[in-house]
Amino acid sequence: METESITNTSLLDLIGNTPLLDISFLTPNPKISLFAKAEWMNPGGSLKDRPVKRMLFQAIESGELTKEKIIIDSSS
Repeated sequence: METESITNTSLLDLIGNTPLLDISFLTPNPKISLFAKAEWMNPGGSLKDRPVKRMLFQAIESGELTKEKIIIDSSS
């Protein structure tokens, strides 16, 4: 993975830009390549960062979310 300077990168650009981890050792078949996405390395530390970013951008583009509206997040 290419490293980026955080000072030149938007916080939004960091969402989803997480490394792939090679976990092929978990399968007995040497012909299988198995990878996991390190979503905990998102700025919010959660796999929820990626879908929330997409939902917010879609709501803004559709006009459903405007400056007058309030976003309430219920999270565990």
